[in-house]
Amino acid sequence: MDELKNFTDKFREEFENDPLPQNHKERFMLKLKRDSRRNVNSNRNRQIMFYFAAASVALFLIFTPVININKFFNKGKMDVSDYTGILEDRSKSVVKLAESLNPNDKAMVLSTLDQLTFEAVSFESQLPEGIVNGERTELIKNYYAPKIEGVDKLEEYARLLKNQ
Repeated sequence: MDELKNFTDKFREEFENDPLPQNHKERFMLKLKRDSRRNVNSNRNRQIMFYFAAASVALFLIFTPVININKFFNKGKMDVSDYTGILEDRSKSVVKLAESLNPNDKAMVLSTLDQLTFEAVSFESQLPEGIVNGERTELIKNYYAPKIEGVDKLEEYARLLKNQ
């Protein structure tokens, strides 16, 4: 490396006074234009890939709760304790998210969560004794499914607030 530096220092005048080949500037400008088009295409490709990745993540976040709820609800033999367990798990994740929000948003999210999950009288105690097992399961499902979906939507909203 030192030899090259010494060589260029020694013959600097010859390098500077050596005439450039004919049409050098035009060829250089053509290469510059061609390279800038490649960079534009490369940036455009990166941008398109970013949009596809963002769309994939959005679709994943939208459809995952729906798939999970359907998986739980299609088991058929779920009891109140199963649904309340799901509701508690989802509520815990919303509370964790709410902790990272500003005080106003945190209060709003926690208040909404409380409205979704609060039961003055447990649903199980309100069910009649002589109800058929299939009807009982359907009633429990119809009661808890909207609550769980609401908590999932609240979690999505809290994530949006966190990312702002």
